[in-house]
Amino acid sequence: MLLLFLLNKYKKKEPFMKAEIMKVIGRRNKDAYPGIMNFASKMLDLVFCLDLKEMDPFTQSYILLRKLYFTEDERILDGDGDRGFPKYGLLMALLSLIYVNGGRATEDEMWEYLHRLAVYDGEKHIIFGEPRKFITKDMVQEMYLEYVLVPYSYPPCFELLWGPRAHAVTSKLQALEFYAKLTGTNPAAFPLQYEAALREEEMRVRAQVAARASHAMKSRACPSATSSSSSKP
Repeated sequence: MLLLFLLNKYKKKEPFMKAEIMKVIGRRNKDAYPGIMNFASKMLDLVFCLDLKEMDPFTQSYILLRKLYFTEDERILDGDGDRGFPKYGLLMALLSLIYVNGGRATEDEMWEYLHRLAVYDGEKHIIFGEPRKFITKDMVQEMYLEYVLVPYSYPPCFELLWGPRAHAVTSKLQALEFYAKLTGTNPAAFPLQYEAALREEEMRVRAQVAARASHAMKSRACPSATSSSSSKP
């Protein structure tokens, strides 16, 4: 009940307060409030890839934010219609598996892994709907995943890879951290992937610093250029 309430608030992009949450869980459960919120926060993170943020400790108000870097309206991932559920967690689970497996994952590996989220091939999921269509068609069409035939496989076998748009919404480090949380391990338990993820993160930070420095230099140069042009007769 609490998750449905929180997801409805997310869909409406509305903040919410502790008093509203207490109405959902009932005053008789007020002593269990910290534990309930902790569990709900973990579920929102792993299943929906949403972050529960406290906006104001005095008013005890909260808001749900996406943890992936989407910059446009994503109807498929954000849920179809008012009753749809966010599907970011399922996509993140797949991207994390692919990364840990060296950049590709077979269908058998994928379904075995998705059992952790109670997602099964051929069974409609209460949150994610029909999983095979979502994974092998919707996400492929949106270019978050690639679904390719393994060369020379008989009988034919398919595997999943990161699609072009996957690199725009997440990073190797974020994918590895998600995999570690979902499997109860540690990112450092995958030394090769962890080292590569840290290198990518370092390059990303350096690029951001360089971009800010370049912007600052251009900003300082603009006033001088304006001044010199205005001093001409």
